Parts: sequence; structure tokens; C-alpha cells
Amino acid sequence: MKDGGSGWTGPRESPEATYSPEARIFRFDNASGSGGFHFDSEANPDTHALTDWLPYDQTATRAIFNSVSDLRLRCVYRRAAGDGAFRMQLSKREDQFTAEFTRGKVALIRGKVGAAAGSTGGIVWRMERDAAELDGANPVVLELTNVEYRVCVRINGRQILATDDQQYHPDVPQLLREYRLREPAEYKATVRIEAARQRCAIEHLSLWRDVYYINLGNHLDPAGGATHDPFWASPDNVVRLGDDEYFVMGDNSEVSLDARYWGAPVDLPREGNYNVSPGRVPGRFMLGKAFFVYWPAGYRPATLSWGVEPDFGDMRFIH
Repeated sequence: MKDGGSGWTGPRESPEATYSPEARIFRFDNASGSGGFHFDSEANPDTHALTDWLPYDQTATRAIFNSVSDLRLRCVYRRAAGDGAFRMQLSKREDQFTAEFTRGKVALIRGKVGAAAGSTGGIVWRMERDAAELDGANPVVLELTNVEYRVCVRINGRQILATDDQQYHPDVPQLLREYRLREPAEYKATVRIEAARQRCAIEHLSLWRDVYYINLGNHLDPAGGATHDPFWASPDNVVRLGDDEYFVMGDNSEVSLDARYWGAPVDLPREGNYNVSPGRVPGRFMLGKAFFVYWPAGYRPATLSWGVEPDFGDMRFIH
């Protein structure tokens, strides 16, 4: 969705056929001004964009979903003319991160939510590096990620800039306060792209979100019944792993019966395992290497709630 300035032509405004390659390209052409557009998470309400809703293995319904702001914004960028900046922007809670690409240079800027992408108001810090990939007219793959309180800028897969724990870290006391209230503050992530004083094109534009793991719940007793004990690894039930122990998580935060739920310790005398507490997996149980993607299994017959018909289009080897 456009949100100011001029110069952008989106795929739907392209005069070419809807299904042609040209129809997937965003173009900007403004030699003296700037323009931007943002991702509208409310455009398709049924998809619950930027939340922890998943389109598969959903056996329960919820009225409220948790917002997700661990994101990756990626595109192929080609500058044809001009010397202005191209910017990619993501926000998380009150912080706004902008990757700014100019000829031969890239900058990462931390500011406050609501500040204009090109303004100096509200800037907390700015770091800059040379990037030879941006000198010419060749297409480059640009990527901005903010995951687990680490922000990275990559060009053609090469990490150029990244934050450290001093520059950016979670406010643990505030997060714990929100957890105790059981009503965390609502922070909706924002995603924006801006260009100025140039002619350029972007294609293969994609937005990804990280898996969100719910930490409010109760683990199960050894017989599989619900308990009043909070999830393992939640703030009220911290798990401390021993040497060569692992805490494993499923692929669906809401319905995966992973280590958060386990109430029974590992007790296999013939295997030589003693005193392995619930919620842990001994390293010697981690056997083999994943090499093939099978799930989601595919399609569900009308009379069954589980997908049992293979989806051969999504099955693939892991390289």
C-alpha cells in the first residue's frame, strides 16, 4: 500500500498481462523526490498476517492471535539511475530499523517507531559500511532481518552489518511484567520500503516471519493428563540444560506436544539413562540427520481431520 510521495508503479498498475514476469516487478522513477509503500497486514483478514496463526495443523480456534515481529524482508534490487537512497524498514515493539542502500554504501539505523525513514529525528544509533556490490547496475539481493533481538543486513547472502548485545537487546523486566499480567502490550510490526532520487526496480519481494512459541500453558503429567504446572522453559518454570541435553520444539506452537508439555522424566534403565528430568532430551537420543521434507502431508478427505493424502508438490530433499 502506498503511503506518501510519488514514483512507484506496482504490479497491478503494470500495463502488461497479469501473469507475465513484468507483472511481478515494482518500479520507481522519480529523479527529484521520494515515495514509499508499506505492508498492510489487515488487507486479507482471514490470513491473520504477522501473527502466530498457522494455515496447517489447526485443530483449535482462537479469537486472539499473538503478534509476531521477528521478520525478514527480502528483494532483488536493480538501480538504473540516480544517487538517492533505497530503504527497507522493519519495526519491533518501539524500535524501528532501517537498512539504507546508496551507491557503494549500506547503513543500518535504529530509530523510534513513527519516525520517517529518511529523517534524523529519533535516531538512537547509525552504523555504516562500504558495499562494492552497490556500485554498479547489476541486480543485488537485499535482505533485512530482525530475529531474536539481532538485526542483520545482507547483500547477495553476505552479512554486511549486524547488531550486538550492547546495541540491541530485550528489556527483560518489561517482558516479564507483560507476562505476569497475562495481557501483553500490543505491538504490531510495520514493514516499509522507500526510494528517493533514482530509477530502480525490485522483484522477488518477500516477507517472512519466524515461528512464535506460546509460553502460556501447562505441561502434562506422566499419564498424559493436564497439570497446574506451567510449561517447561516458560518464565515461571525455567529449564536449565545439563551437558549434552536438548530442549526440543515442534513445528506448531499451539498443538505440538513438544518438550514444553512433557511431564515424565527419561527413565530407560536398559539404555543407561538415569536422572534425565522432564523436558529434556539426552544428546545420545539425537540420531541421524533430516534429509527429506514430508509434512505437511497434504490433503484431507472430507471424513477425516488429518491430512493423509500426500502432497507431492511440497515434498523435497533437504540440501
